[in-house]
Amino acid sequence: MKIKLGWIIAVVGLISIAWMVVPRLTFWISAPTPSSSEPSRENQSTPQATVEAMFQMMYPTPDPNSSAPPVVDRFNEFHLLAGKDMTSEEQAFSKLFWDTRRSGILCAYITENMTESPNVTDQQMTGDSATVKVSVSVSPPHTTESSSMIYTFDLKKRGPNWYVYELRVPKAPDGVYSHVKSNS
Repeated sequence: MKIKLGWIIAVVGLISIAWMVVPRLTFWISAPTPSSSEPSRENQSTPQATVEAMFQMMYPTPDPNSSAPPVVDRFNEFHLLAGKDMTSEEQAFSKLFWDTRRSGILCAYITENMTESPNVTDQQMTGDSATVKVSVSVSPPHTTESSSMIYTFDLKKRGPNWYVYELRVPKAPDGVYSHVKSNS
């Protein structure tokens, strides 16, 4: 049986293209999205409750009876990005987001600069989407002074629950997740 040189070149070409394209496709194809048949969760009953639950999980209130300093960075962003090897707290945290990849990217962005607890300033709902504006104190790199910034969270509703879909900030007005996704 003779194999033509053209077939060999075509197969080698397809393999080399697939080797470069497949890693990018895995990023573009999102993890499974929340199901509409999921049970109702109290901490996701409203957009504001979802955002507050997210910050409460990231920055829990310290125990007044304990002298231990509060944990600042509770979650491993790499576990959240991959959706593997997550602790039970990381799994609960990722359920507040549309998918685990979003939870990793947005968690990394929020924990990078934020210095104090947030304060919800505005909430707008339109059908199955909502916007929650949160005032936070951020400390830019290489400085000790913090300044106030508005984080705008876009949420989407699936079934009875609300999920964090995107975070818009002045540096990324189209969204942090969209910016990271388009640059990968």
